[in-house]
Amino acid sequence: MVVPNEKTTYDGSFYSNTGIYGNWEDFTAYDLVDYMDKNYRTIADKDSRGITGHSMGGYGALKIAMHHPDIFSSVYALSPGALTIVREYGPNSNTYKELATIKTQEELNRTYFGKVIIAFAKSWSPNPGNPPFYCDIPFEYKNGELVANEDVLAKWYANMPVHMIDDNLDNLKKLKAIKLDWGRNSGDRFSQQCMMFSERLENVGITHFAEEYIGTHTSGIYTEDGRIPNQMLPFFDYYLSFGDKQE
Repeated sequence: MVVPNEKTTYDGSFYSNTGIYGNWEDFTAYDLVDYMDKNYRTIADKDSRGITGHSMGGYGALKIAMHHPDIFSSVYALSPGALTIVREYGPNSNTYKELATIKTQEELNRTYFGKVIIAFAKSWSPNPGNPPFYCDIPFEYKNGELVANEDVLAKWYANMPVHMIDDNLDNLKKLKAIKLDWGRNSGDRFSQQCMMFSERLENVGITHFAEEYIGTHTSGIYTEDGRIPNQMLPFFDYYLSFGDKQE
């Protein structure tokens, strides 16, 4: 198992290529995999390689698997976020009103969803010419009115798995196994976007597993009786080839 540290100064790369803040998707799919195969006793084959993650990591796992079925054959997303724009990420939340009043990093650090939106924007719509945070966001308040920036919204959709399905349909069909799960009490934004993603996969005929379980966004994940040892690891044990199984 390989667990890379991909935390950024803005708290989240979202495993995306920016050309400005880092090409984190390429690092994960190419550099990291190549390094592990060259330096460790791995089975250097997609059928023996899966990708997983929790929350932002679950988002990254789905996105990278959708782009690279030639590198990863299976994906398990534990409570993935950032699959689409809903709830606190959406234009009718208080998030963008709050952001409209924030001009410094210190002020931003005192928020939660504001920091998430800026992390989205640095990952998907960076703009070195737009201080103070050097990125563009799809919804802004100008003179007290909400304004939608359709060009920026299109950039976000191009990086959010619910909206990536059509352009990556052939790649999704190449994956051997896909699973995502989410806690029933994790917050409406998680359950809503996970169900939307699963329904979109179902509508285009992509076989996958989707499970809602009783829990929060963080409960029962890393514990001895949690999702990782009892769901995620057995999933990969079944679907990956370790060289000692007959297909």
